[in-house]
Amino acid sequence: MQLMTNDIRRAGYSANASNDIGTNLNTNPFVAAATDISVNAANNCILFTYDHAKSGTLPAIAAGADDDRYGFQLSGNAIQARPPGATFVCAATDWENVTDTNVISITALSFTLNTSTVTTGPGAQGIKMRSVDISVTGQLASDATVTKTLTHHVRIRNDKFIP
Repeated sequence: MQLMTNDIRRAGYSANASNDIGTNLNTNPFVAAATDISVNAANNCILFTYDHAKSGTLPAIAAGADDDRYGFQLSGNAIQARPPGATFVCAATDWENVTDTNVISITALSFTLNTSTVTTGPGAQGIKMRSVDISVTGQLASDATVTKTLTHHVRIRNDKFIP
């Protein structure tokens, strides 16, 4: 849970965000329509981007290099994370397990994306604040009667400017 929380909290970060101050523009590639934080229809997968390299630009997808694209999904009975170079879609088959199914069986994982827009200027200009509610349920692989559900509310630190 902590791994997902810490990573999701960074969604939308760009080292060059301050370049847009006073321009009435949002040129942040990490909150563009195709790369902004999103949750699939089944609510068991989340995709997001952030400027881990602190370059201000979103690199091409490339194996072996951090391409600033991240995600978590439930696959079988494991939580998976998207490794660099892997497919950037939910239900991908080239992601890596972050939980060990020999120890714990994840029976449910859900993400709920919450948004709230505050109008700050003329027209629809404003700030979109985002948060994600995460719920994960697991049971011991050796004893299915031992179960635990964890929930966490994650406030995305990087609000989205709407010009």
